[in-house]
Amino acid sequence: MKLLKSMVISLILIVFALAPNITLADEKPILTFGSGKHMPPPFVFHFEDYLVTGLLKDIATSVAKELNAKSHFSHIPRKRSVDAITKGTVDVLCLTSPKWLGELEGVKWTVPLYDDHEIIIMRKADAVHVSSINSLKGLKIGTISGFNYPHSIDPIIKNGLAKRRDASNLIANLEKLNSGTIDAVVDGRMKLNYLVKAFGYEDKITTVFTSKNSVPIQCVVSKQSEIPYQHITDAFDRIKSNGVVQKILKKYDGTQ
Repeated sequence: MKLLKSMVISLILIVFALAPNITLADEKPILTFGSGKHMPPPFVFHFEDYLVTGLLKDIATSVAKELNAKSHFSHIPRKRSVDAITKGTVDVLCLTSPKWLGELEGVKWTVPLYDDHEIIIMRKADAVHVSSINSLKGLKIGTISGFNYPHSIDPIIKNGLAKRRDASNLIANLEKLNSGTIDAVVDGRMKLNYLVKAFGYEDKITTVFTSKNSVPIQCVVSKQSEIPYQHITDAFDRIKSNGVVQKILKKYDGTQ
């Protein structure tokens, strides 16, 4: 009896000794996505500093589920996002494009999630004389700091025909356009169409230019991620091929 009691006590002690290791083994790895207030709806919807919902959150949750991981969101200012992904401060930056960020080292781009087009919008009252992108000569165009626009304004900016007016986010540019501080705004069609409707500007704002060439909207993965980067890009492949991405896009934009 004493021997049995001793064996039971020993077994209990072994279980307690192993418990921390068992807990650690059951913990899911963390997949950190960069986020920030520079990302407008429908990409993200913030309450104070918390990401509540949006396209980014839905995609991150779906990818994390594929990897049996937990999604985490780290607030990264726009100007530090490239540094964060190349140094591995975050694992993934989403809803961007190599055409915007340029060549980056130490990263792997995912499959395109969807194709977007650069568009330019203006106040309807000012747009009557605009027939082509060259008609924007001398105008102040709202842009996002650090972004390139290869399929729309970059050539006319380079030639000095128009002027960039950088802001930290798209909502600030829309407010400036509405107040008359700037003459036009350039950005992706999905974001601009959503925000123009959300702000109730449909009767005031019109599209004056849509790029013929599309921009692939992708995510970029740090090769320094604790989860092997190839596993992460494979997870993006799966949610694209199995229709999950399409369902998420339809939730925020019925035209996708």
